[in-house]
Amino acid sequence: MTKRKAIPEAIQANVIHKSASRCVICYGTRKFTDPVYPSPGFQIAHIDQDAANSREDNLALLCVPCHSMYDSTFRQTKNYRPENIRQWRHQLYEDVEANRLPLR
Repeated sequence: MTKRKAIPEAIQANVIHKSASRCVICYGTRKFTDPVYPSPGFQIAHIDQDAANSREDNLALLCVPCHSMYDSTFRQTKNYRPENIRQWRHQLYEDVEANRLPLR
């Protein structure tokens, strides 16, 4: 088991800012499109699921239910792949940067 390292505060702040406090999976799957959808909280997930790899390009903001699902292993279903998370994160970051998100 890999020892978890604390994610530096500046990197956490960047991930939250670039995501506009949106869950990457909810955004990518368009599960919630309302800009003020209620959230039970957010967590910063390690895309490669290696807690020791806290490089910013390996992190994504996820809501608690999506993070739990992403880190879980189900026998009868397929989880989202790291490639999905990276693609959705990239699209979210682009939309935030270009002001293509509805205002809160």
